[in-house]
Amino acid sequence: MTEVITDKKMTKGERTAQRILDVSERLFAQKGYAGASLREVAEEVGIREPGLYRHFKNKEELYQQVLERALRPLADTMDNMLSIDEIDRSQIQLLPAVMFRLLSRSPHVVVLLQRALSTDNAIQSESSGSVWLDQWLSSLVTRGQQLFRHLQIRKNATDVEVALMIVNWFNLCLGYFTSAKLFEQISGKDAFSEPCLNLQTELLQKISQVILSDFV
Repeated sequence: MTEVITDKKMTKGERTAQRILDVSERLFAQKGYAGASLREVAEEVGIREPGLYRHFKNKEELYQQVLERALRPLADTMDNMLSIDEIDRSQIQLLPAVMFRLLSRSPHVVVLLQRALSTDNAIQSESSGSVWLDQWLSSLVTRGQQLFRHLQIRKNATDVEVALMIVNWFNLCLGYFTSAKLFEQISGKDAFSEPCLNLQTELLQKISQVILSDFV
């Protein structure tokens, strides 16, 4: 479960597609779905806009693939755990750290997630693309709830306590990315360097152990 994604040798076309996704992820996070244009994406990738359509048929598909690439591994990780008849507590304790490492591969998607969680629904609904992001958030939250049901949480735990547990797990996984610049100012280190990511992973495991000890 601690393994993330194994890189494979990619073809030139696959490398270009990944580059398009990388640039798109950053632009969507910076400008939102409506503000980012395919022309900007193509220019930054170093291709002409018609060349982009060889990989993605339109902006909607590109945005969906940005989300799919970042969030599918999280969903698959939880699905794998849900497929086990009896989940070991030690595995659950690792979950925030594993989620964090998966998200560290697509840090700009975290901005999209946080925006969706913090933006007023009325404002958010005006933005095309929010439906897909909402679907992903709902899917991840549902999986989290199912995991806690599998865990045999103490019988007197209230719905509010369980909800707080899930919210805190989201904060544990996402908060580092929000505070990355602050961390770099304080420490003088690159927040996304392997040593810093490793230290944060270890800290998440310790925090998760403390939180779970009061619920399981």
